[in-house]
Amino acid sequence: TGRLAETQIAFGSAYQDVFFFGATVGIPSIEYVDQSNHVEENASPSAQLQSWRYQETLDIQGKGLFFRLGVLCKINSRLKLGLAHQSRTRFQMSETYDTAIRMDWAEQGEASYYSPIGVNEYTIATPSVSTASASFLLGKAGVISADYMYTDVSQGELRDTSTFAIENETIGAGYQATHTGRVGLEIRLGDEGQYRFRTGGGMTTSPYTLGAINA
Repeated sequence: TGRLAETQIAFGSAYQDVFFFGATVGIPSIEYVDQSNHVEENASPSAQLQSWRYQETLDIQGKGLFFRLGVLCKINSRLKLGLAHQSRTRFQMSETYDTAIRMDWAEQGEASYYSPIGVNEYTIATPSVSTASASFLLGKAGVISADYMYTDVSQGELRDTSTFAIENETIGAGYQATHTGRVGLEIRLGDEGQYRFRTGGGMTTSPYTLGAINA
């Protein structure tokens, strides 16, 4: 079981109703617990070992931090242009792993044995994202908008007290920058524009390098 949550603190400002600025501080968090149990029971009532259980527990916790900045410019009453950039997210991760064996003996009763708790701490750095956007108002008929996003997936990185040299080399060789384009259209219908028709589409290039695909 687990969850991925995020807390955001946002700021906004405007200058002469032409430039609009925004800034966000994001604090994502990761929680994941994986517990597996293997149980065996003896069918013979005269057996010394009646049953035993083997349990594995993996607990992963992480906190991250990123920043997002954006600006929107109102060129005229119809055209708006925007730019935004989100920094790399750096997660501080902590893993704990332990096992336990519980045995039920016919004479001695229950006995339990626990392994030492293994702890592993490391950092995950995700790629940054840059976005350019535009929207054009078609009078009272509707609006058309477009977005372009750029992110270099090969910027993903793992770090710890030693290094993830092999893993990071694999990420750098197997992934590349991606380009994403999206276009949307909204049209007002009806005598008073009380109906809306919306459509849109997008395309994203592959994050995998040719070498990774052919491997």
